[in-house]
Amino acid sequence: MKTTDILPLLFLLFFSASCSDDSGEEMSVIQVVAKYETNRDWTYEGDTIQFTDLSTGNANSWKWTFDGGTPATSTEQNPKVVYNTAGTFGVSFTVSNGDTEGGRSNINQVEVREINGPPYEGTAWIEGGMFTEDDPSIYQSIKEAGQDLRLVYDRRDDSWSEINARIFEATFEGGKTIDMQVNPEIGAAAARTYAEQYARYVGQVPRFLLKDVETVTIHDGLANFGGGNGGIDVYLEQGEVYLSVNVMEEIMFHEAAHVTIQYLQDDDSYLSARRKDPTYLSTYARDNLNREDVAESIAPYLVYRYYPERLHEDMKYVFSKIIPNRIAFFDQQDYDIYPLKK
Repeated sequence: MKTTDILPLLFLLFFSASCSDDSGEEMSVIQVVAKYETNRDWTYEGDTIQFTDLSTGNANSWKWTFDGGTPATSTEQNPKVVYNTAGTFGVSFTVSNGDTEGGRSNINQVEVREINGPPYEGTAWIEGGMFTEDDPSIYQSIKEAGQDLRLVYDRRDDSWSEINARIFEATFEGGKTIDMQVNPEIGAAAARTYAEQYARYVGQVPRFLLKDVETVTIHDGLANFGGGNGGIDVYLEQGEVYLSVNVMEEIMFHEAAHVTIQYLQDDDSYLSARRKDPTYLSTYARDNLNREDVAESIAPYLVYRYYPERLHEDMKYVFSKIIPNRIAFFDQQDYDIYPLKK
């Protein structure tokens, strides 16, 4: 939201607190000061900006001029203006209360953007803090289950290998269990600590996304987390990066989506919704559209629908304009989002 104080356009008349009329009687003159705010700092082309008068001094007339806008001029107190062409446009505003008048032109007031590409750069996460460590988890307990040979994928060298994993059975509310399988490169004492830590993060994943997750594999080192084939892959150094920017929960939602709802990438109804939307939320989704769009869209959908107070107004606006049909599609699925609120 942008608030603008208006200084004189041509002149601003200053009066003393009181003066006399022709009869010699003292009368008060109130100076008007022009001020307004907009509901957004910018808009997409074809959309509307609300201008709201905040002037002081009992203004009773208003004159607006909107470069590039429809209408181009207005005498309403609080006009709505449509901008159909991308660019940066000026606004002029003059107010009067019958005694004093003031106003000023703002040459760079309104930014109008094209929807010609994803609004966010990057991979796997959109914004820190959409979900947090303070959100509830359905994780309940963990117990050691010895060691076992497990075939795992390692993104550090893009290869499958068999490891003698340290196994910890994590139990979650409702009776679900997941094998936390820790690469033996991580010592025994640390293995349990990390297994429990990541079991709690996994327990924050909504039930509809957690449903098909059977394993979480924990490696040391630095590589992007992954999801698929019934499991989520974790890398401890990368985990510290995610924690430092407060996106661990969003990453977990993303990777669980690869496990449980990846099939939507080939679902006709979902594909129809995607085609109706103007573009993708991120360059990662656009550049890997047959693999990443669902996973990139699900966490933004969940925060937009169930925790909108966590989003600043620009983000809510972007989500509503970029993926409205995906949002409607997800709404229709009636997902069990517990332990998120409804």
